[in-house]
This record gives sequence, C-alpha cells and structure tokens, in this order.
Amino acid sequence: MTAEAGSADDAKEIVEKTIERIKDAAKTEKRRSQWLRWSNNLFSFAAAILGVGAPTFATYFLQTSTGKTWLKITAIVIVAFAGATTALLNTFRWGSRYGKSALAEISLQELASSTQLQLLEFEKGPPNEIREKLHLLNHDSQKKMFEILRSVVQNEAAVFSNAPEELKRIAQRSDPSGKRKTSKTGKVRKSNLAQGGTESQ
Repeated sequence: MTAEAGSADDAKEIVEKTIERIKDAAKTEKRRSQWLRWSNNLFSFAAAILGVGAPTFATYFLQTSTGKTWLKITAIVIVAFAGATTALLNTFRWGSRYGKSALAEISLQELASSTQLQLLEFEKGPPNEIREKLHLLNHDSQKKMFEILRSVVQNEAAVFSNAPEELKRIAQRSDPSGKRKTSKTGKVRKSNLAQGGTESQ
C-alpha cells in the first residue's frame, strides 16, 4: 500500500467517524423530541381538563355551606394546579421545542445519509484526489452538523431567556388590580389639572 493510498484510507476513516457522530446526534435529538412531545401532550391534556372542570368544581364546593373542609381544600388545590399547568405550558413551550428538536433529528438523519452516499462515490479515482475530496466532505458535514445543533441550542436559549417575562405577564393577567388603580389615578390627576385644579399630594 502506497503512502497516498494509506492517507486516503485514513481520510475515509475520519469521514466514517463523522457519520457516526451525526447519527449519534440524531438519536439524541430523537429521544429529546419524544420526551418533549410526551410533556406537551400531558400538560395540554391536564390544562384542557382542569380548565373546564376546575371552575365548576371550585364553585360548587367553595360556595356550598354543607361541603366538607377537605373537599374545599381539594377544590382550591385543583384551581391552583390548573393555573400552574397553563403557566408551565406558556413558559417552557414544550410544543415548539418538540417541533424544533424533531426537525433537527430529520436534518441530521438526512445529513448522515447524504454524507454516506458521497463517501461511496468518492471511493473511485486517484488516491490523492480521493483524499482531498474526503477532507472537504468531512469539513462540510461537520459544519452542517454544528449548524443544526447550534440552531437547537439557540432556540432553547430563547425559550428560557423569555421565561421570566412570560411568568410576569401571567402574574399581571391573574392580578391586574394594581395596574388598573394606577391607571384610574392617572386619569383623575389629568382631569384635575385640565380644570385648573392642583394635584393633591
């Protein structure tokens, strides 16, 4: 075996290892997407059921004087859990994250298959030319793999960086009284100033 042939075989081995890495990344994304889909289905089902049943359950047991204490406590817990379920869905966004992870898995599987086909096509020809093609193929495949994984990480970072703002909006929707009082006070002050009055301290 010549030195050029040996170098071509080494390049082929490197490409094969890259293909295995791509396949491993695809398997990881598949497991992750399955977990995200399961979480989204579970919490969506819970939110739908509790969103319909919790108000009725709470109204009946909390307003009934003959209701037992443990039933009233249970009603309060169910209402709180219904609100928490909706908040978790809006915060962690398992549905959108599942879609991104599933698309990443498909892209990685596609990349592994195309790289494997190109590897088979490059096996014929002068060893020196084969080596150059294999190095270029390995570089391009790794670059595409990292781009796919980078998009997943960026999506995760965007979801969790927006989580505190989402929780703040949910809290404001659940208790907007302070905001309304401020708005009314501002209107009264503007009205007094327009009529030539002074603003009270």
